[in-house]
Amino acid sequence: MKPLEFEKDINPINAYQIFLDIENEIAEINEYDWQFSFGDESNLVAVIQDVIKKIDFYNIDTITRFGNPVFYWCGMFTLEPFDQLEMEEEDIANLIVKYHLKIDTSDGILIKFVNNSKSPLYRFFRKYNDGFGLNVPTSINTVLDRAEKWMKGYINDNMERFGEWEECLPVEEEQEEEVE
Repeated sequence: MKPLEFEKDINPINAYQIFLDIENEIAEINEYDWQFSFGDESNLVAVIQDVIKKIDFYNIDTITRFGNPVFYWCGMFTLEPFDQLEMEEEDIANLIVKYHLKIDTSDGILIKFVNNSKSPLYRFFRKYNDGFGLNVPTSINTVLDRAEKWMKGYINDNMERFGEWEECLPVEEEQEEEVE
């Protein structure tokens, strides 16, 4: 399927960077005595898949809790052309999350927008293939930005579900363990 013209203007979420940021923040706080590991790439992809399913724009927590200082649903989408959908913003955002986010592992772990033919928004995005100026990609980028902040906060708050703590051994102890 041919990509939409406006897809080049949509910034993917770098999910791998979310994990690196959390691990680095923990390392700084713990002065490298302990480190947190989320596991290998397949585990990271499984975590992202699980977390994406939990994103719910009907829940005010998704929009306000982790770094989004806004009041409820205020302007995620531009009026035009989204007013033609005659839907609430949270409905549109949830449809984008449910049908249009795809995890791509060809170059890291990226969450990208794709136009899914099973989505109720498929024809709408095809109709505005040119992006209606930058209105469509800007609105989608806003949804992705808020989803990324929520995902990072959610993973950070629930990280024991997704990984484990490991003690950082001094270099000498690591070498002694390898010899034995």
